Amino acid sequence: MKVPLAVLADSANVSQEGKLNIMGIFTQINAQSLPLRYPHMTLVFTLEAQVPEGGRQHQAVINCMDEDGGKLFEANATIDVDIKDPGKPATINQIINFQMMEFRREGDYSFNILVNNELKRSVILTVKLVG
Repeated sequence: MKVPLAVLADSANVSQEGKLNIMGIFTQINAQSLPLRYPHMTLVFTLEAQVPEGGRQHQAVINCMDEDGGKLFEANATIDVDIKDPGKPATINQIINFQMMEFRREGDYSFNILVNNELKRSVILTVKLVG
């Protein structure tokens, strides 16, 4: 399974037609003071499953780590892969919202996407003190 797209954004949704809409992609937060409680952010990613991966469940883990390997959070999910067209991979859009996430210090934070215990993609968010 691949993760061809992964971003942090202000918000996202999937339209009735199945279009993934992403608004306000960002890679850095400028903080006036720390710790910072960020009101809302959305992790958006797309899973792409090939035909042999269909018809079964896959385990997904999303975690956020600071530069020293400290874990801010971890979320687990089971993903059912349904291949509708045997000639094409299945695309599964995932939208995860975070409210009032706390960043205690400056630096890079890694949002990691693991599928079946294998790291598929990381999204790096930099928190920078500017005040």
